[in-house]
Amino acid sequence: MDKLDHLGWVVTNSYEIGGERVGIRSTSEAFAGWLDEVLAEYRTTETAPIFYSVVVGDDATGPGRHFNILYRYSIKLIRTFDLSMLVRTLLSELEYPLYPTRDDAIYSECAVVSRNGASALVPSILIPFFTELGREVDRAGLILPPETAVTIDTVSGMVLPVDPVIRVPDGMLDRLSTISSSDGRRAHRQQAVSNGKDGSGRTPLAVDFLCSIGDAEEPFEPASPATGLYRLSSHTLNFPALGGDALRGAARLVERAECRTLQAAGPLDMLRALVAVLDRSPA
Repeated sequence: MDKLDHLGWVVTNSYEIGGERVGIRSTSEAFAGWLDEVLAEYRTTETAPIFYSVVVGDDATGPGRHFNILYRYSIKLIRTFDLSMLVRTLLSELEYPLYPTRDDAIYSECAVVSRNGASALVPSILIPFFTELGREVDRAGLILPPETAVTIDTVSGMVLPVDPVIRVPDGMLDRLSTISSSDGRRAHRQQAVSNGKDGSGRTPLAVDFLCSIGDAEEPFEPASPATGLYRLSSHTLNFPALGGDALRGAARLVERAECRTLQAAGPLDMLRALVAVLDRSPA
């Protein structure tokens, strides 16, 4: 975290979520106050270690405008002109202590990325690496999600966005524009799984590919369903709460998707490999 100390932090607040104390610091008192209202029920007077750091860009327009940036420790999770997109990522991260006890679905530390209508479920660890590539992601036409976890239905094996416990009260998102306005750029940060008709206002998605990272001689290689299931299970956050239902739901996803292993490499090489995988989709 020391490498971020020069960024000019003006406020740090502490919260306790799911029994875990989390410190969040920001360069903006206005944003910290806004977030404190959203997380009011989780506020604690106990000092918490700093997990997240939020840099709020200025309100200028044009080439000199600064990004809003969210860090987990010193890892850059998202860089965007749209502060509401950053909030979605932050709140998704803050839900993690709550996932192990949830039994309504499989909670997976994975993300859905898409290109030209084809989709892949990938380990969330890839998203910060791709974030560092900036315009390369735009040029590749890859859509990255703001959220860092998804749910998988235990019956159908379909992927859905998380139904959050931590919610932003009505009208509060509109207030973010008074802190840092959005100019609509960085549109690749969207949600491949979003609003729809599953009974909760969310769209179930049958992903085309299930991608994992591993030893591969080529940039990407086919993987067996057994390998895909094993690696997907390693990213499941609530196995104890679900037991066998978690394996059955994950198996249904693996039956439908094509499994691929991405060669462990640098971010740009892995981005290119993922694009190549998506371009081979029957979709």
